[in-house]
Amino acid sequence: MEDGKKTIQKPVAGWADSRVAELLSRIRSPGLPRHFGAVPSATDYYLFEYLEGETLRQLPGADLTPANLQRWFDQILDSLALISLFAGLPFAHLDLSPENIVITSQGRACPIDFASSRFLDGKADLPGTARIMTAGYAAPEIYFGRLCPEADLYSLAMSILAAYAGRMAAELEGRVMKKILNQLDRAFAQRLRACLSEDPGLRRPAAAGTLYQAALKIDSRQEDKEEEAPRGPSSTGLPDGRAACPFLLDDCPFLELADQFNSISQ
Repeated sequence: MEDGKKTIQKPVAGWADSRVAELLSRIRSPGLPRHFGAVPSATDYYLFEYLEGETLRQLPGADLTPANLQRWFDQILDSLALISLFAGLPFAHLDLSPENIVITSQGRACPIDFASSRFLDGKADLPGTARIMTAGYAAPEIYFGRLCPEADLYSLAMSILAAYAGRMAAELEGRVMKKILNQLDRAFAQRLRACLSEDPGLRRPAAAGTLYQAALKIDSRQEDKEEEAPRGPSSTGLPDGRAACPFLLDDCPFLELADQFNSISQ
């Protein structure tokens, strides 16, 4: 760009919710990449600010101290909350991972790559079934088509644990996660344990006292409106529009997850 700022191009095709890109063109925050609009010579690309720094995955182990991890955890939550509060709508990034979190040269944690993110009001450009999931980081409910802000709490906690362990999230066993949690500040470890709850509602205490807690209240008000609306018969044959479980008992991946959660909580 003329002012010397580095930029990065992101293809418009496959972008889940163009309103997120538009909002990022209006928000000014050190914790979020700025959207500069479409590429002048190619309107099928978005032009974003390139954030100088290293991803959480690239950082050397010496930088991954418990104090830094807790600070970055809260900074990511603040950035996500800002988007939701600015729009007045429930929001989820839906693709948080160590590769999609940049630590800038100023030591600030920033979420990047918002192509999968969306406002959860049913008005995104792509249907909820059109989404990208990173194995090990996606919350269990995402596999069943339930999109909620609390899914980001799960993904963020798994990102923190995976980066600290120097492994991919899919490689983390329950005993490994338990060992990591025992090395962290007790209060922070409790927050991470809450984030890993199978029930999205039980993750909310992890955001207590943060800006993200206020953002979650927006989602609660949205849910209240949906509950007031009359429900018709479901095409799935199950009440409340729930889909049947797509897995057989012998190959259900969530039985293994449940064992890991139980191991952590003991």
